[in-house]
Amino acid sequence: MKIKLRRGRTAGILTPALRQALTVVGNYMGRLFLALIILLVSCSSRTKVVERYPDGRPKKVIEYLSKSKYYERDLYENGKIENEKFFEDGLQSGWQFHYSEDGLKRAEMHFKNGSRNGVTHEFHRNGKMGFEGYSVNGKFEGLSTWFFDNGQVEVTGNRHLSQDTGWWFYFNRIGDTIKRSYRRSLSDTSLLFDGKGKMISLEEWQRIE
Repeated sequence: MKIKLRRGRTAGILTPALRQALTVVGNYMGRLFLALIILLVSCSSRTKVVERYPDGRPKKVIEYLSKSKYYERDLYENGKIENEKFFEDGLQSGWQFHYSEDGLKRAEMHFKNGSRNGVTHEFHRNGKMGFEGYSVNGKFEGLSTWFFDNGQVEVTGNRHLSQDTGWWFYFNRIGDTIKRSYRRSLSDTSLLFDGKGKMISLEEWQRIE
């Protein structure tokens, strides 16, 4: 059964009490909307442009999380992020990321107390790792390894205070050893291979394509 409501009869439904309640709700929603606008404005004011390109587009921006913590971002002219760094108490800390102009992540490195500490990764354009190394107080320590874009190891060896030390190994793209080199002070003793395990002379090694 359908119920028809004639015009005019619904007006009686809005009693004075109901009208007052709707007014209160309306005022509350208005205040809530105003608070939301203020919040959005305050959040946007946390981001500051500190450097611009000649045409006015942002080149470097800082996003403040608090008085002592903030992100620093370098931007390409197309607006994409080039570098992203985190600072705490004025010192770089946590992860730093580097991106190509088309948005691909090309490197990541970890900082502590303003110096590079921890792992560093570099990436090929296909996303495969291109380098992995470890730093202590800004200097590379321990094993460092470079990779071809097919995932094969290209060069690997140890470093101390960012200087090569001990045996270093070199490979071709299919994983064959092509060189072993011993680094100690100013001396550099190298053993050269043809990629099939046979030791060869420097002249023979230089002729290998």
